[in-house]
Amino acid sequence: MIWFGIDVGKRPVIIAEAGINHNGDVSLAKDLIAAAAESGADAVKFQTFMPDYVFAPDILDSNKITWEDEEITLRELFEKVALSDDEFMELKEYAEKLGVEIFSTPFSLKDLDRIDKLGFSVYKVASPDVVFLPLLEEMAKRGKPTILSVGTATLEEVDRAVKIFRKRNTPLALLYCVSIYPPNPEEINLNSMRVLMEIYSDIDVGFSDHTIGVHVPIAAITMGAKIIEKHFTLDRSLPGPDQAVSMTPDELKIIRKAADEVWKSQGSKGWRISPEREQEISSFARRGAMLIKDKKTGEVIEREDVIFVRPAKGISPDKFEFVVGRVLKNDKKKYERLDWGDLV
Repeated sequence: MIWFGIDVGKRPVIIAEAGINHNGDVSLAKDLIAAAAESGADAVKFQTFMPDYVFAPDILDSNKITWEDEEITLRELFEKVALSDDEFMELKEYAEKLGVEIFSTPFSLKDLDRIDKLGFSVYKVASPDVVFLPLLEEMAKRGKPTILSVGTATLEEVDRAVKIFRKRNTPLALLYCVSIYPPNPEEINLNSMRVLMEIYSDIDVGFSDHTIGVHVPIAAITMGAKIIEKHFTLDRSLPGPDQAVSMTPDELKIIRKAADEVWKSQGSKGWRISPEREQEISSFARRGAMLIKDKKTGEVIEREDVIFVRPAKGISPDKFEFVVGRVLKNDKKKYERLDWGDLV
């Protein structure tokens, strides 16, 4: 499958999840896009939402978070970090100039209409919305490739969602995810990603990461993840709920390098004959038969007459049992190699 112009059968896609880490500042959003592009991201993801279509009013107005040493309500947070359609279009045009694609997670059917008008080519579904079937049905109906995170989902819920997209033949990718910010190592259980790969062998499977650092997404790549999504920031000390679990540009570069090199290192399935470069090393490092004394024509080769030394010239040591007791058909000097043509 091709995602953001990349064949994930050849190398994994890296998505820098800018989310709301722009803090409502278009200039900062542009800096995030530029840094992500320069650091090797294939796409940058944002979030599109209208608060009243996401949370109940009492939650919006009563739940609070800390923002720069000040407590603000969820409504105030969303108002602070929301981007308008015009601002999204400005970011889209900016990203196109840099050669990186941006897209966004819609949190309601109205948000889905908004991102369609903006012309984003891929849909993203947040983990909690794996059971938001009206949204999934509408996405599948519209036919755009969709990336679905499945944090907190049961396998039955995942399968129900997958069937919605299969029914419409709409391209789908699944991202294994642990919806904890950040999870402890024992809570990650990357083997669950393998379960998805086994069940849905015809669907691209990846990992949406909330850990701190780069080692877990790299581990996911070694296990075959075709898409890696991770929150992205320029500075983890910036205000915002996702900054602390976000990767920096330097960390993104490490993951990009791992995605390219670790993926290639897996090679093809099954045992492979050593490549040419390794064969060259092997031919020097392996051993061949050498006489340790002068021997005359007609003499019998005894075990103590032969040593095996590098490089691998002459008879190989794994054939030694067929050498002992054989007769020389020509004179051989000490330190000469012993070949099959020397034996009767």
